[in-house]
This record gives sequence, structure tokens and C-alpha cells, in this order.
Amino acid sequence: MKLKEFKKNLKTEYQNTFPKKKDPKREFHFQLRYAFLAVFGIIFAALLIQHFWVYSYNEGVDRHNEAIANRVVNLDQCIEFSTINTRKDYDAAVRNYKDMHTYQTKKKSILTSIFTYQPKSCSDATPDLDAPTFAQQPGNSGTMVDENSFQTNIQVEGIDEADIAKCDGSYIYYFHSRNLYVYDIESQKNITSVMDNGIELFIYNHMIISIGNHETKVYEFNQDRLVVKKNISYERYLTSRLIENRLYLAFGSYVKEEIIQFEDCYYDTCSNPNYLYSAYYLDLDLMEDKEAQLLTSNSTVLYASNQAFYFASMNRAYTTISIFSHDLEPRGVINVNGTVLNQFSMDEYEGYFRVVTTDTTKNAEELNAISIFDLSELKKVGYLNQGIGKERQIVKSVRFDKNTCYVVTYENTDPLYEIDCSTPEKPVIVSAYEAPGYSNYLHTFVINDKEYVLGLGYTDSRHSTKISVYEKTEGTEQIGEDFILAFSDYYSKGGYYNESLILDMFQNHKALFIYNAGNHLYLGAMVAFDAYLIFKIDVNAENVVTIYKEIELKSNKANSSRLFLIENKIYLTDRDKVLVENFA
Repeated sequence: MKLKEFKKNLKTEYQNTFPKKKDPKREFHFQLRYAFLAVFGIIFAALLIQHFWVYSYNEGVDRHNEAIANRVVNLDQCIEFSTINTRKDYDAAVRNYKDMHTYQTKKKSILTSIFTYQPKSCSDATPDLDAPTFAQQPGNSGTMVDENSFQTNIQVEGIDEADIAKCDGSYIYYFHSRNLYVYDIESQKNITSVMDNGIELFIYNHMIISIGNHETKVYEFNQDRLVVKKNISYERYLTSRLIENRLYLAFGSYVKEEIIQFEDCYYDTCSNPNYLYSAYYLDLDLMEDKEAQLLTSNSTVLYASNQAFYFASMNRAYTTISIFSHDLEPRGVINVNGTVLNQFSMDEYEGYFRVVTTDTTKNAEELNAISIFDLSELKKVGYLNQGIGKERQIVKSVRFDKNTCYVVTYENTDPLYEIDCSTPEKPVIVSAYEAPGYSNYLHTFVINDKEYVLGLGYTDSRHSTKISVYEKTEGTEQIGEDFILAFSDYYSKGGYYNESLILDMFQNHKALFIYNAGNHLYLGAMVAFDAYLIFKIDVNAENVVTIYKEIELKSNKANSSRLFLIENKIYLTDRDKVLVENFA
């Protein structure tokens, strides 16, 4: 027998004679260790598979969205209208919609979320100390020029917007409970009324224009009589404007072939042309009218400048902005990534059109943007999509003031961005002031040649509202503290509670009374069923915002009272009456 074989047999005999005893505890730990490693390996493999699947999916999303963008719109240039001249053109537009797919949103893998997580921080933007200051607002010279203030708070000077009450200095015209009332300021009483289902109105010379959801009536007002001169019917009202002697209406309905006015209908190339809007004007002197139609999407916002009308139709990941002259002649279509918040997101100034958008399909650092277009060439010349908001903050309010654009974004804090647009090709962020909560409406004003911004909005809790005042120096910074107006302040007084009552002053700019008295500003708004407040804003006082006057109401409807100041007297509509008291 060989030595090697002998040793092997000896070892086997020894193991059989003296068997090794197993340690159960050690055996258990051994098995548990390998089980843990196996589970960890399976989880890690699953995460890797999910990561690479998401990566592949996002590449497909990029290709998909790029194909849609290239096929539907050119996002870098303006385009001309496609005119719907025949039924064939209409069918082609509808086929374009049916053939299109919606934009897709990217996903984020679990591994990417883990390794790219960063705690939120609030770093300050560096001010551009060389940035120019913006020009003084017209009409806000810093000295008291007029003791009257009875015009509606509007976006663009010279372009009136319809409201629930109007005043011409001699009469107050207002709605209550399906009635249109005319109040004589001299005799201090209602002199006539008529049943009317209007929701907004204009006044022009001796005419009252009552605008309803489905019908507009033009009344001739002669002493104490109201006579209907013209009726305009439509399916759904969008908005309106009054420019000099022309009444402009925007109304629409879902697309029906029988209502399309071929050769006067224009298609803005959006991917879902399921709505037909009419841009209509009526010459109130000659009683002559004109109409143009726009085939576009259902979600549309109108901005009116002193030169043109801009219909912004939103299509989730992009917006088509159709431009018409005041004569309702088509000028072209502007396309931008993202969607607009409201009419204040758009502005026209010195031949340029500026628009602020939010695109939720973009990465956080590119979420919000401002685009500037040269209207003479219908071409984009300026763009800024870096630094407007942090993390996933979206736009909450916008205000343009000549060469300056103010933007508020919000997720956890309220940065108020000041953007210098004096060089259209290169808009620059001048400053970013951060504070709790956010402003839902911005209003610029001038006191003693200094420029200020008024912000109306909400605290972080959303259970209270706030009024903030900012001064423009080298940047934009808050002066004083927020004036907090809590819902609970008016809970016990009314005996019942509806939080929507207190929100009109923060959501409807036409509900505000704003009067610049030279050294300070007055702000008025209905804040509850039974309370109308006038705030005094003194930029030089320790308490910048204080309550100047509180007026008790008998109204039982939100957004139902409007205040007018005439020769140092307050006229406040309240149900079917007008309350009168001294202002000072």
C-alpha cells in the first residue's frame, strides 16, 4: 500500500472513531450570515435592474418628447397661423390631434434618489449692484394729485377690465341678487334697477355693458331708464376688455363644425385642438362688430397689451400664445416650454414680449423660466431658466414693471426674485429675498420717488394670510414685518366660517381698492361676510401695515363688495345698498 493511500485511510478511520460535534449556535450564525448576504444581493440586483430600466425608460421619454416638440411646434421661434379655410383644413387639424401622443414625464430610480439626496438649503443670490433701477410708475409721482379713486384695479393702464361694480364719479353701477342697480352719488340713493343675470360689467358714456356667462347686454342709460340696445349670445364666457370705444369679448365652445367660420378661423398648431374661441369686438359708438376664431386647447388665458391680444393655450408641457391685433388681425404664434400661471405672467414692453413659465417635466434647476421675444421679427432673443426657484419650487405670482420682472416661487420658502430685463437678450437675476410663506399677488407702487412692491399671500400654515411690503434699493428686500390676518380673526364674529371669504383680496386683483395718497398707500378689501378692511401702508413707520378703517357689512356673499373714494367720502356696495362715510 502506498503511503498516500495509507494516510487517507487513517484519516477516514480517525474521523469515524472520533466524530466532530457540531455547534448549533455557530451553525445558526453561519447560516444567518449567508442568508443576509443572499437577501442583500437580491435587493442590490433588483435596484440595479430598476436603475437601468429607469435609465432606458428616460431615454425613450426624451426621444418621445423631442419627437412631439419637433413635430408639433418649434419651441425656439414663432410661427405663422394656419388658417382654417375649408373643411379639409379642419379635418387635418383634428387628425393632427388624434395622431399625437401626450408628453411623458421622466422617472427617478431608487439608487439615484439615494446617492443624489441633499438637504434643502437657502443660499442667498448675489445681487447685481450695477443693475439699473426701473422707471417710475405712471401716476405714482409721490404726491397727491387726485382725491378720487374709483377705477378698477387693472393690469395694464388704459385697458379696463370688467368687474361686479363700476363708478364714473356721478353714478355707481353694481350687481346684487340678479339685479343691476344704478346709484346716484348726488342724491345718495338707487334711482333704477333691472333684472339681469350679469356677473361683470363695463360703463362707457351713457351705456352699461352687462356681461354674463352666456349673454352680454348693452344698455342705454337715460336718466332713470335702462333700455337694451344689443344682445350678444355665446356658449361660454372667458374674459373681456374695454379699450377706448371698443368692447372686446372672448368666448368659446367645444369644436362643432357648424359654428366654424371658415376663412376667419385660425389654428395655433396645438396638439389638442378641441376648443373654438371667438375674439369679438363691438364698436360702442357705431354699433359695428367683428369676430375672429381661434382653434386651440380648452385651457386658455388672455393677456391684453396696448398693442395686441395674447391668447395663451396650455398643453401640459408647452404653451402656444396666439397674437391678434386690436383689429383682430392675426400676427402669429409664440411657443414656449411649460405653462403660464395667469395673465400677469405675460407682458409687452417697447416691442418685446416677456413671459414667465413653469415646466414640471424639467429638472428642478430648469423648472421655471422667463422668455423674451422680439415682436418685430417674431423671434426669441432672450431666455433665463437657471436660478428662478430652488428644488421643486413653482411660480406663485408674477409682476412686470417696465424693465423689471418680479417672480415669487414657493415650496418651503418664498423667494421674491427681481429680474432685470433691460437687456432683452440677457435677462439677469438681480436679487432673491426669502421669507416664510408666499405672495399670491404683487403690486408695484412709488412713494416719494422710491419704488416698492406690495405682496399679498399666505403664511406657511395656509391658515393665515399675510401682507408684505418690499423696497427696491440695490436689490429687493422686505421692510417691516408681515401683517398677519388669520381666518380665526373673523370666525366668531360671523357665527359661521368659510375660509374662501377671506381669500378674494389674495386671488382676485379686481377685488382690491388701492389708493396712493402720496406719502402712503391705502389698500381695501372684503375679508369676511360682515367686514371690509382698509389698510394703511406707511413705508416710514415702525409698523408698516396697520388697519386704518373697518366697515361692517351685511353681505352674505363673498366677493360682493367694492369700494370707491370720491371727494374724501367712501362709497361701499353692500347687498342692494351703498354705504357712505367719511374717508379721513
